[in-house]
Amino acid sequence: MQTTLTIKQKTIKQNELKKGDILLFSVVKGDLESEIIGLLTNAPVSHTAMLYDDTHIVEETPPSATINNLAERIKDRDIYVMRLKNSEDLSSVIDIADGYVKENLPYASNALPFIGLYMIGKRFIFTDKKQKLYCKLLEYALATLIDINNHKKYGGKTPMMCSQFAYHCYKKSGHKNKIDVNSDMSGTILSTIKKCDANTMLQNMPPKERYTMPSQSEINKLLKDFCDELKNNDKNPQALNDTLLSDELILKTYEFITCFVEVFAQNNNSNGIFDKLEELHEYFISPSDLLYNTTNLEFKGMLEH
Repeated sequence: MQTTLTIKQKTIKQNELKKGDILLFSVVKGDLESEIIGLLTNAPVSHTAMLYDDTHIVEETPPSATINNLAERIKDRDIYVMRLKNSEDLSSVIDIADGYVKENLPYASNALPFIGLYMIGKRFIFTDKKQKLYCKLLEYALATLIDINNHKKYGGKTPMMCSQFAYHCYKKSGHKNKIDVNSDMSGTILSTIKKCDANTMLQNMPPKERYTMPSQSEINKLLKDFCDELKNNDKNPQALNDTLLSDELILKTYEFITCFVEVFAQNNNSNGIFDKLEELHEYFISPSDLLYNTTNLEFKGMLEH
């Protein structure tokens, strides 16, 4: 695995880019969602796009999959360029992305449920304070999922996040283009939840009606508090101590997973909730995974611009 330091020593010119190259955008300082994604995934990147042609990129960004001007989108961002090893022509990948643009495939515009997914699927240190913030964030995420489900906000279409979009387009274009992502989740909250008794958790789950949509100011305050606590790890040696997960955290995580599957699973053929979640594995893929955690993507350099 390359470190950020060694990565930044390599550059690539814009005229050396190839159609289908994956472009990973640096974290935006001051953007809470961007910073939290970077902190949770331990990476300097928080957004993913693909090169559409010499001067454009294709990406999932609000409100839907779209084609944007490359020069305008990369202003004030560091761009990490990844390329599929031994690839020659990735036109089929871009053709699939283009199809999603034409059908206005929606972007999963509310980030709270997906921050929740990153939390349960990544390894990071839990302080007592962080557990309380995590539980509150899951409450907000649950309210968001319930609101999405009740109002059918995506009109029957399945929304995607930016990294998931790139991964999905590669996978759909054929087995030879599928990106191999390491899916090891040992040591994560999800791996702990799987060991718990599902029947007990189901019996203790509260009614969904108790969750109401928070205001934007409430969301912003929570995100800021959570972001500050994530940054606190390096400043507070006590944060490095292992802590037991609270019953509240375990129950809310299971409730969140159940609701997420209900909203985003396209079929209900699987037996258990975790089997259904496994079918949604694409949603767990982050920009960090595409930078650090694949076997067949090659880092080509920091884009000169």
